[in-house]
Amino acid sequence: MVNINSGEMNMKIKLIKNKISLLMILGIFVTGCATTSNIDVISKNALEDNFSIDTLVAKNETGKVFDIDIESLLSKAVNKELTIQNLSGKGGLAYELKISIIQYDEGNAFARWMVPGMGKTILSVEAVLYDEIGKAIAQSQATRSIGAGGGYTINAWSRVFDQVAKQLVDDLVSAR
Repeated sequence: MVNINSGEMNMKIKLIKNKISLLMILGIFVTGCATTSNIDVISKNALEDNFSIDTLVAKNETGKVFDIDIESLLSKAVNKELTIQNLSGKGGLAYELKISIIQYDEGNAFARWMVPGMGKTILSVEAVLYDEIGKAIAQSQATRSIGAGGGYTINAWSRVFDQVAKQLVDDLVSAR
């Protein structure tokens, strides 16, 4: 028969509770941010052509008015990514990318820190790439959400635009 005194038992229970708490906290940080995206190529041949995305239109389709210019923030972020990936201003066929912002919520870093899932920052967009004659050749969707975290998620409301832009352009590059 094993003889364990109550002091040892309390220490073991406390250690197990600490391990469970640590695992829960790590789980929150691992699952606190999520990015999803997909691309549907309608005309693969058109993506193989020498093209340049020279026109970009971002439109707020959320039905809400914000105190920041979400269309401009997304346009700047996508134009920056297009330049980095060498998909704009390079000549060739002039393509147009139209992006609809279908969901945006600025969120709240303090709320995320206090109760994971509360104060979530989210940006969801749908994009369609048109060729030089206005025919849709690819469509994509990207969503970025930040649902947990503390101080390091301050300004997540603005970083989601860069993250979604990168994902959209990465999808276009991968489809080529």
